[in-house]
Amino acid sequence: MHQERQQSNFIKLLVAPSLRKTFITSGVILTGVGIYEFYFPIYAKSINLSASMIGIIISCNTIAYILSRLLMNPLLMKFKGEVILGGCLSISAIAFFLIPLFDSPFLLIVISFVMGLGLGCCQPLSIVMAYSHSPQGRTGEVLGIRLTINKSVQFLVPIIFGSVGSLLGFFPVFWSNAILFLFSGYSLFEKKSKPSNSKYFWNR
Repeated sequence: MHQERQQSNFIKLLVAPSLRKTFITSGVILTGVGIYEFYFPIYAKSINLSASMIGIIISCNTIAYILSRLLMNPLLMKFKGEVILGGCLSISAIAFFLIPLFDSPFLLIVISFVMGLGLGCCQPLSIVMAYSHSPQGRTGEVLGIRLTINKSVQFLVPIIFGSVGSLLGFFPVFWSNAILFLFSGYSLFEKKSKPSNSKYFWNR
């Protein structure tokens, strides 16, 4: 009986509208991270960039991650976490759309840097969303479900998109992810729920 109650409570958390959006958004973010880490080096090699240049481009993406974390507090002081997350998803979507259109190392550095700013904000903000929408006393369960979904995505993305890429090429891989990001970003700009306590969570 106790086990059935726990299973029922788990399902309620999984299908609750606000949490469902949080879990899906978190999965989409990890999909983007996985595609960039897995596919960008392959794409860069296909356009004859050297290993050192590929490393420089990816390093610029990582530097942007660090800078985005430094900008987090000032942004949260002015905007709601969901608004920032929606904007960052949209910025990352544009970057994913542009990547397969260019073979210039300089332009790819700029695009990867911009993507890093977006994705760097997305990951911690998805944790803020999960915390803010958690029922009282069940934050650990919600964060555990989020982590499980993220790990599943990290396992499945290379398999699924690797098959798609081998059949259809780079454009569908990057552009399908851009569409996912745009849709997720747009959903966060829709009707908002009551204000969350994300600022408190980020600063404590």
